[in-house]
Amino acid sequence: KRVDFELPGGNYPVSDSMYRVEVRGIRGSFSDSLVTIDSIAYMPNYNEPAFADIHKYNQGRWELVCSGIIIRGIDFTKQLTDGGLRARVCEAASWYLDYYRDLRKPNNPHPPDAVLPHTIINSIKTPITLDSIIFNNGTIRHQERDPGSTHASLLTITHARVIAHPFCTDTSSLLYSEPLRLSLNALFMGQGKMVATIIYPIHQKQFDLHFAATIGPFDVPVLNSYLITNERKEITKGKCLGGELRMDVKAGHGITTVTPRYEDVSLNVMATDAKQSRGILEGIKTFVANSFVLRTNNVDNGNSKAVSGTTTSIYSSKEEFFQFIWLALRKSLGKVVGF
Repeated sequence: KRVDFELPGGNYPVSDSMYRVEVRGIRGSFSDSLVTIDSIAYMPNYNEPAFADIHKYNQGRWELVCSGIIIRGIDFTKQLTDGGLRARVCEAASWYLDYYRDLRKPNNPHPPDAVLPHTIINSIKTPITLDSIIFNNGTIRHQERDPGSTHASLLTITHARVIAHPFCTDTSSLLYSEPLRLSLNALFMGQGKMVATIIYPIHQKQFDLHFAATIGPFDVPVLNSYLITNERKEITKGKCLGGELRMDVKAGHGITTVTPRYEDVSLNVMATDAKQSRGILEGIKTFVANSFVLRTNNVDNGNSKAVSGTTTSIYSSKEEFFQFIWLALRKSLGKVVGF
């Protein structure tokens, strides 16, 4: 005899009142050892302008939605007797992650300590073991609104498939000592194919991380959606042929190496004020940048290999997880490109 159940879901406020968790359409089957959920969302309670207005200082705004979730291979017997969750796989048909920060607001001179993902995971008291987590067809959008800009910058990762294993907070499980291993396949700015692997020890106090990725060809001017707004520079031409990056973090000390391969890159220096047109000064800066600062080509040529940029970064307790990674990658990339 089949035993199925259905729950309505609901909205659950988060303690700081800035966010809520929404759960929709929970259905399950004890007979099939599975649960399906229409959607789970971590949603801000305010739109982007209102969120920025509420805060005295600039603050990152996050929005995460996962849809079409299926949890298979659930051990309902263990769940009912011991509590917690034990399942073979948790899979989402689609998902998106939006990040927005309004930099027109000043930086907090005394920011609170940021909380890293592994610290959050270690705070989970409920024993959870998921052999694997699969997120299909995802979209990541990163936006920042700089002072003087007319609109927010935009970087995107689309068609993202993420596989993570194992996820375990059950101290009695043999999987508890294993690091979280993630793989990512996606498109960067709708063009460059990304393949990445991440190894993240989530059950320790110190911050360790290994990140390695390759990226396929894309047209460099697609970066203008970020560069014009945030850097006041415009790429006029150029082709990225591909590249590799590697980051190793040990106890918060990071070493990052990037090797972008590109050719025929040139740029325009824009007026500092987004509402002003380029003038003579910007023309002079453009000439100097293209002639003496910018590395316009970086390719393998016979015995000469493309230049790599290696830099070090020390994690600050005030930095958010993705902020630390982004700044480290940008620092190494700037060492190669010239800005």
